[in-house]
Amino acid sequence: MRRIIALLFALAASPASVFCGDRHIAFERNDAIYIANLDGTGEKKIADGIFPAISPDGTRVAFNTVEKTSATSFVRHMAVVDVATGKVDVFKDVPSDNSYYPSWTADGKQILFTTRPHEVWDLAVVNSDGTNFHVLKPSVQNEVTRYSPIWARDGQSVFCEDMANIYQIGLDGGARAMEDQQDRAER
Repeated sequence: MRRIIALLFALAASPASVFCGDRHIAFERNDAIYIANLDGTGEKKIADGIFPAISPDGTRVAFNTVEKTSATSFVRHMAVVDVATGKVDVFKDVPSDNSYYPSWTADGKQILFTTRPHEVWDLAVVNSDGTNFHVLKPSVQNEVTRYSPIWARDGQSVFCEDMANIYQIGLDGGARAMEDQQDRAER
């Protein structure tokens, strides 16, 4: 019985010990993307850009490139950098020069973000290799913009906000739920 318990404990502890040394955080400083160990040591610049989001397996970081095109205008593309090699893949096939705020699916296969191909911000999804771009939720002129997109844990919907409300949107683009911050404060 002791052997079985010891074996089960070893199996349960193994994944944790394997991943502890390899886990990183991603952060932005002075328009550059950095990674570091979870305790903040081992800091390393891996790309120029903003708004980093590390992949669930810690091997890649999605972020925004920023190219100044004039004194007051910029081009911002979604990109992914491989942590080990430093190879950057800029998603030039996304039909917008203004994209922000990447968020990975739990399996690391897709990235959710906001993009502005016209005068309003859309919620969009792209595969992590830059293929299969599609708009999840198009915005409408004179409608409040939805910001800060993030995947739900089950990968079947996303959450976002408009500075006053939190929305849950299905993968078909339809609203699943909305919670007003005032309602939440009253509870």
